[in-house]
Amino acid sequence: MGLYRPKTTVGKYYSILFSLPHWKVLAVAIIGILLLTVVILRYESTPFIMNTLLTLFVLEVYGRIVRGTVFHKLKRRVGLSLTILVYSLINYVLLKDWRVSTISTAIMFVIVIQGLDGTRWWRYIVAVTPSFLTLLIIDQIILEFPNVYTRLLFLSFLLIIFLDLVIYVVMGRHRINGFKAPDLGSLFLRNWLNGDKEIEKVFEKLGVYHNVTSYILRTDGFALVYTDLHYGPFSNTGSSQLPMLIRNTYLKLGLDVYLLHGFGSHDRNIASSDYVKDYLARLETAILDNCGKELKYHGSFKVKGKDYWEVTGIVFDKVSFLIVSRPVKGIDDLPYELQVEYALKAKHLGLGDVILVDAHNWERQEEMDFEELRKTLDESLGLVEKIRSRVPEQPLAKHLCFKTNAPGLIEGEACLLQIGSSTYEETILLLLRGNNMEPGLRDNLVELLRKSLGGEVIAEVLTNDEHTETGIRANITYIPVHYSDNLRRDLEVQLERFKTIKPHGRICVNEENLNVKLFGKSAFQLEQLVKKSYVESAFLLIAYAFATPVLLKFIWGMAGF
Repeated sequence: MGLYRPKTTVGKYYSILFSLPHWKVLAVAIIGILLLTVVILRYESTPFIMNTLLTLFVLEVYGRIVRGTVFHKLKRRVGLSLTILVYSLINYVLLKDWRVSTISTAIMFVIVIQGLDGTRWWRYIVAVTPSFLTLLIIDQIILEFPNVYTRLLFLSFLLIIFLDLVIYVVMGRHRINGFKAPDLGSLFLRNWLNGDKEIEKVFEKLGVYHNVTSYILRTDGFALVYTDLHYGPFSNTGSSQLPMLIRNTYLKLGLDVYLLHGFGSHDRNIASSDYVKDYLARLETAILDNCGKELKYHGSFKVKGKDYWEVTGIVFDKVSFLIVSRPVKGIDDLPYELQVEYALKAKHLGLGDVILVDAHNWERQEEMDFEELRKTLDESLGLVEKIRSRVPEQPLAKHLCFKTNAPGLIEGEACLLQIGSSTYEETILLLLRGNNMEPGLRDNLVELLRKSLGGEVIAEVLTNDEHTETGIRANITYIPVHYSDNLRRDLEVQLERFKTIKPHGRICVNEENLNVKLFGKSAFQLEQLVKKSYVESAFLLIAYAFATPVLLKFIWGMAGF
């Protein structure tokens, strides 16, 4: 079976991205097409051969001397050369004019090089150089009409440049705080291709400071961290790598760690990795501190509401966690306003701190009914209040982290965490590093947990919505955690081992309040910008690529060539 493809808002934009094969495959394709061209066109194949060789040469020089270009990789230089060759042959078939077909290759060169490396005036010179040199070298007619020919040639290239600038200006009217859509597109593509973080400068300027309240629960050898943040937007930008960075930091201190995914979406992303360093330093300091507050345990519960909403509640004397799932219909990022709303409700009821956690364990299949979610959360708060009337007990907790293998499971990392007491309910959490789960897997894993540990145990499966591997592949936004035989087999083995581990009787919580620069509303604005400009830019670029050669054919025909 193939991979499950998430139904994301930005999924269609990733679908147009593709990965190139090895440069040798591309080179063989170029040679094969050129040989076929020689067989069919004979002497008229000369300009296509010459232009291809000059394109390769210009890109080779460009890739070596221009810092930060995406064409530092050989396969991209060969891939663009192949694209230009095919494009020129298509124009030749349509227009029956090798001269116009050669000139028109500058169009594709402009689209790709300006689109990927960013709009700069001198890149137009790079783009027109191969076709310009090709015509100067092989077109004998320039000797008969040097003045007219030269003027037409310069007019053609100026037209190509002018039309590209018109498109840039038209698309540039879509902007956020002065950042134009074409420039944002180039920055995104450079990040996707090169891992370039320059796009973070945009995020930083658009970001706003917000209060972030983080909680660190510590048991013996394990830290469960609620960051109050979202781990996005993609790849190595913003707070996408925060789970990995915290993991690496805590492992040095001898602690296994897992980051919970709270409510909120990309509005809760840290604006840039520079701010991530500051945040990370504070968390490292907090974990080195002594136990901030020792927790007592009141119990756990499971609530099922309408629209398939489920809440797993874990209630301590000073803080409670409400873990939200939505099997069957699926779940995606939930509004941060609900976290604020229910934290205030809990304070008003004297229930201490309440943290809402998005289990992110079933790819969304249908739109989410937030009113039904509110009803389920209200019922959950009622149960928190009821359970807190119990006499608190010393908590008993144990954990086991292990490695396995499944598509979408980042670095194959998973943890089992059990929280309970000598009298009250036991809750088992399977914590997976990843961005959501394929439909149905959550229920299968919950069933496996309950079968192994007993039907009375409260079980839930979570992912942390980690975006480390989001936006790094072609054709797919990200890969949710999938079923694999290895995952099932390893989990069964580790559950048997888990039963033999003796629980520890102490859980501490540290609270950290920080002022961090987040995406805020700019996340929504960026999404809207993409929606507005996507179709328009695609239409303009296609028209530019295929209508401009027709216009050039008309101009050269009127001049008698």
